Amino acid sequence: MAGETGGSGRRPRSIALALIRRGHAWGVMRRRSNDAWHGLWEFPGGGIEAPETAAEAAVREAAEETGLRVRALEELPPVYHDYGAFAVELYPVICQIIGEHQRATELSWHTSEQLSALPMLPANAPVLHALAAYEARGESRE
Repeated sequence: MAGETGGSGRRPRSIALALIRRGHAWGVMRRRSNDAWHGLWEFPGGGIEAPETAAEAAVREAAEETGLRVRALEELPPVYHDYGAFAVELYPVICQIIGEHQRATELSWHTSEQLSALPMLPANAPVLHALAAYEARGESRE
């Protein structure tokens, strides 16, 4: 799906998501923006900048947004979502914590089952399914 324009005719914004694991839980944060999605939960992440890969962008975004140093372990399948006014293509990346900066921000840590009960951005539903499949394969590591 990468690079598709989707049904809207617009090129989606490519966004890397850092799915950061600690023990059996995954780190999420609440949106602080003043848009329609204010207060919803999301994975740390942001735009993929040329010439970055999704994994490189996820590592960078994790450091910028959370203060955590992570390494990318595996990329999950991309997810396309059309919000109407804009479209996104999410590139979820499983990440492992390898250190933290002094200014590390607090993430909220939840199991994948708990994540499915949180109010999250609509595009994250397929990401949660992919995360559950990743865990079911037994590849989820500390």
